[in-house]
Amino acid sequence: MIHLKDTVLPTAYSSAANALSERMNPKLRLTSILYSIVASAFAGGAVTAALVLGYVDARAIIVAVVAGAIAALPASYLIAKQLS
Repeated sequence: MIHLKDTVLPTAYSSAANALSERMNPKLRLTSILYSIVASAFAGGAVTAALVLGYVDARAIIVAVVAGAIAALPASYLIAKQLS
């Protein structure tokens, strides 16, 4: 049985991640957080649209996911710009 309180997590990774987040531009950090939400919504919407239009092959679904992920880049930046 493994007890979590006995486990020691490496501090090098957490300190490096903290140092990176402190140096990162706050708007860029907000944009990257929003991108994870916006990209999944855009990609899901694009896949749903592709399936409704009858494009059921794998290539069309992959194209829809990539198009949704690319379209989410400027959208997440504009949302972050409005929020900050």
